Amino acid sequence: MVAASEHGCGFPDWFGICIVTTDGYAYAVGEADRQFTLQSISKPAVYAAALADRGREAVLRKVGVEPSGEAFNSISLDPQTGAPFNP
Repeated sequence: MVAASEHGCGFPDWFGICIVTTDGYAYAVGEADRQFTLQSISKPAVYAAALADRGREAVLRKVGVEPSGEAFNSISLDPQTGAPFNP
């Protein structure tokens, strides 16, 4: 197994996607069988789950959608609200 580095030195030529239907059929293209660490790709999934669970207004009361300009793993809070700038 070869996986993307946890420090950003991945393999830019690799691309794959797999979509699984509700009846269990999988459509896969590209390097979909490669293993990799989730890293930042988990953020949209968590954000989508929060939206589905709590609704847009409740989520936006806690998390903004504007970029902070900081590193991806920094915790930057809006000084007026104390909420994170982005999900």
